[in-house]
Amino acid sequence: MQGRFRGGYRRIVRYFVPALCLATTALVPREAAAEKLSLAKQDGWELTLDGRLNAFISVAQGDRTPEGVAEWTAGLYEPADPNNGNIFVTRIRSGFVQSVLGFGLTKQVTPSYKLSGRFALWAGASNERKPVLGSQPDVEARELFIKLEAPWGTIEAGRDLGLFGRGGISMDGEIVHADGMGSPCSTRQILGGACGFAGHGVLFPAFNAGALYSTPKFVGIQATVGVYDPSVNSEKAYEITPYPRVEAQLSYNLDEQLKVFGEGMWQRLINTAPLKDLQGNVVIDSNGKPKDQVADVSGVAAGAMFAGGPVQVGAAFYTGTGLTLIIPVFNTPIFADGVGVLRKGQGFVGMASVKFGGTKIAGGAGISQLKLTKYDEEPFAQLVPPKRQLGISVGLYQTVFDQLTWALEYFRGQYAWYDYRDSTGNVAQPKQAVNFVNTGLTLVF
Repeated sequence: MQGRFRGGYRRIVRYFVPALCLATTALVPREAAAEKLSLAKQDGWELTLDGRLNAFISVAQGDRTPEGVAEWTAGLYEPADPNNGNIFVTRIRSGFVQSVLGFGLTKQVTPSYKLSGRFALWAGASNERKPVLGSQPDVEARELFIKLEAPWGTIEAGRDLGLFGRGGISMDGEIVHADGMGSPCSTRQILGGACGFAGHGVLFPAFNAGALYSTPKFVGIQATVGVYDPSVNSEKAYEITPYPRVEAQLSYNLDEQLKVFGEGMWQRLINTAPLKDLQGNVVIDSNGKPKDQVADVSGVAAGAMFAGGPVQVGAAFYTGTGLTLIIPVFNTPIFADGVGVLRKGQGFVGMASVKFGGTKIAGGAGISQLKLTKYDEEPFAQLVPPKRQLGISVGLYQTVFDQLTWALEYFRGQYAWYDYRDSTGNVAQPKQAVNFVNTGLTLVF
């Protein structure tokens, strides 16, 4: 039985941990960064440069991953010390936002129309713990889009941060983790930056190819709708995507002091296998043809943040079907149960910060939960799904020379799975708690 547990979770490690690592890429609002550097001007066009460089030391200590369950939780499938049974690991890595090199191109083509574009490369600091010249960090073009701003609204096309989840992850960056790490996502397989609160009350929307339209702002209110390149879940054979994924956001911004958002998302998936009943028989429609096994991923999210004087506070939630714990429509076996029914998920987060001069103290807590379907049964025999992930964060962020920030953080992750029956026949209620201490520097330019 242990072999079946481990075999199933090797597949989860293969697909889930990279997503945890990529969930670092929360795009901190560019208005909050240092003023962009002007590189050239010609014929009304201006080329600018902006970005950041960072490096962190992250130390993880806590319980080993329980026997028989997911080795991917927080990416901590580390070998335990044989003397005390705990894990202890130190990594040097990138922050919540990776090192970024971005180029912007703008032109006011008429008094009412403005053209712009952005191309930004994102890169990590860590390679895998193999020979020094082994697997090197990837450099990704995570932002690549053109934009037309007009009196009737704004059109954007290309690759940018998705709309569903953007409000929560951007809030996380603005209030707490922009110059820190939060949850490291993973300690062993580092394919991106850190997670912040992603996986602990916040979803990461990822960077996706899409086309968006935004209305003009009216008394601080703006609506945006986008169609995106659809995702698949090959682990459960949901690989047919007849339509694009649709995402929308309605936001309100009152002089940067009060921000409120609501978001929605929908995508249709069709299984490559026909629909079957509980006995495994193919379901036939009125025309005598096998029925398609159709699954609709959907979700809603909302949140608000307030800034007054030195204080910022914010809260957000999400709920929906097929959202997993980190990224919607992700390629993981926990996406659906054994008969193909999508599992529901939800999350809640609250955070706050206070700033005095160049010193900021910030923190918060969030929880993500995965719900069972009516066909799931405890105790599980294999592929035990996670039940909840709770994260608590507190940090000190000290800015010097206006653009250099030193961070010192503590993050505690508490993880639980649904019950399963171990090799001895007993019912296990697996849990894990891990403590992280992160410190590092971020230079914004």
